Amino acid sequence: MSINISLIPLALAMYIVMGEEKFNAWVRSMEKLKYTSYTNLSQIKKYIIAAGYDVTKEYGILKTHFKSNKNDYFVWSIREGKLCAVFSIYDDEKLINEFINDMKRYSNIDIFSEVSLVDQNTTIKAEEKPINITEQVFQTVFADEKLLIKTLEDIGFYPENNNGKITCCSDNYTLNFYKNDKDNYEFKISGNISNKEAYQKYKDVNNHYGEIVQKETINNVKQKVQKSSSMRLENEEILEDNSVVLTIDIL
Repeated sequence: MSINISLIPLALAMYIVMGEEKFNAWVRSMEKLKYTSYTNLSQIKKYIIAAGYDVTKEYGILKTHFKSNKNDYFVWSIREGKLCAVFSIYDDEKLINEFINDMKRYSNIDIFSEVSLVDQNTTIKAEEKPINITEQVFQTVFADEKLLIKTLEDIGFYPENNNGKITCCSDNYTLNFYKNDKDNYEFKISGNISNKEAYQKYKDVNNHYGEIVQKETINNVKQKVQKSSSMRLENEEILEDNSVVLTIDIL
């Protein structure tokens, strides 16, 4: 008999730590919605494919990767009875506009309603200028002090530990990590840095911490299997979203 152990992305852990209400509010605060005049993705899927984009499903979520940046994507959702493209407020506006324009070109219809397009030749000066952030705080799932310090060092920071409060300083901004009442670290960033850059710093730390935790978890599971006389590792598979599935044979 074989069993699968799936190590899923860090978002589920954040959901558990923050609770449903806070997690949903945090997610919604970072959304940029573009409504369509349709009620189902199947009605426009052929236009998405024709325009050179994809539609994939992971963990029950339908998503589409940007054409000019395959590392980033947006998701599809039904809001108020209408199909909606859910972008992040930190997504590149040019990529969003490229998708909307491509959809209009390949479908010959105006799929999106109430769309405010930014002139393709216009530079968004406001986003390029640093915005003073005094106390922008992100909830995290970081709990292990040594792993957090290793994560920061791997990324290129020089963390200082002062009685459990971890600080990283740069020329323009400061990162502070401190434990909250749930024994997880909160991440506060302050200084002359744009909102987009601040969120990117959070993503960098969050993603690399998750990679380290996943790697250690996999190694621990594999070591236990190797020591067991009743189990054998049958297969190890890395999925497209970088989650890992271990298939263990029960002898």
